[in-house]
Amino acid sequence: MKNYLKTPTLLLILIISQISCRQDEAITKAGLNTIYIKHKNGSIAECVCKGQKVYCAGMNYYDGGFGIYDTTGRLIATCNWVWGSADTLCSQLKECETIYRCYGHISGQPFVDKYGLSK
Repeated sequence: MKNYLKTPTLLLILIISQISCRQDEAITKAGLNTIYIKHKNGSIAECVCKGQKVYCAGMNYYDGGFGIYDTTGRLIATCNWVWGSADTLCSQLKECETIYRCYGHISGQPFVDKYGLSK
């Protein structure tokens, strides 16, 4: 009897986890699109901060600093050392990967669009 209960229970857990992952992906995609709309003439990096995925986005100009956004697209920190306003989260970013960079970026680096945001 116990073996019969394990299979449906495991199947139910698997289904719930898949639904949960899809909801997380939908939140992340919507948040990322929100960030892209604000920063399509700049760059966006996907990072880890305190164990959570965050996005760092800045405009395409010198000394502009950048913002840290959560997966819903909400600004959670501002990092602008030139003007003296850098949140403590700014120094806690890890594993950053550029996922979007506009054409003609001031860094001289090539265009990047890992998730097809510009399409």
